[in-house]
Amino acid sequence: MVGRAPTSAQCHKGADTAVLLLNHMNAILIESGLFIAMLAVLAAFLVTAMKMTPLGTRLKQTANRKLIEKQADLTCPIHGLQREADLVRLSTGEPLCPHCYQEALNGHVD
Repeated sequence: MVGRAPTSAQCHKGADTAVLLLNHMNAILIESGLFIAMLAVLAAFLVTAMKMTPLGTRLKQTANRKLIEKQADLTCPIHGLQREADLVRLSTGEPLCPHCYQEALNGHVD
């Protein structure tokens, strides 16, 4: 076959192979997309189902408790709510309102 031009049957066979490969490639891409979509649906289902279980309720309550405790740490009983960036940390690690710190530094303790 060296040096001879391919026959029309051989050219037609090559075209069929290319179309067949494209069809297989399309099927692989569609299957991959469907698999990823299935994983997303399963993850969404798991998250939704987790919220309805006692464990999900406990996790939500723990998150709420942490938020309330953080809010309480930011609230000075005298001066009210303060920004976290404004609080002064004592050497013990306890946060202190900047107004209370300034009063304590100046000796004006109420």
